[in-house]
Amino acid sequence: MKNLIVTNNDRLLSVEAMMERYFKVVLVDGNLKEVVEISRNYLMADYQLAADPLSCRRERPTPYLTIILEPKNVQKDNTARDILSVEKFNAMFNANEKILGQIPEDHKKDFGLIDYSLTLAVCDKILSVLR
Repeated sequence: MKNLIVTNNDRLLSVEAMMERYFKVVLVDGNLKEVVEISRNYLMADYQLAADPLSCRRERPTPYLTIILEPKNVQKDNTARDILSVEKFNAMFNANEKILGQIPEDHKKDFGLIDYSLTLAVCDKILSVLR
């Protein structure tokens, strides 16, 4: 099983093309809340967090969310902790839903680029461990 990148940032489709041996991108056509819900479903099944989704992020409104998951390690089952980690974004989304709807398109592109850069850095770190 490959690592999963669950995201609503379509820029990350290029990661799957670059690193298809290790990552599969699950592109969510929706907001942060939908990314959290889909990630939570994977967490309750056969995956765990590969990285802390709050790393390098401040709790501020952002239209993009990317969560990286890895196949579950049976000896280290942190399902409850992982679900709580991603659920923090639901609270952030609910608190900032109005603001998120008002972000200008050019700012959304900037947020997308930041999310893309952070995700690539994490993917590189994961690959360095796998190799």
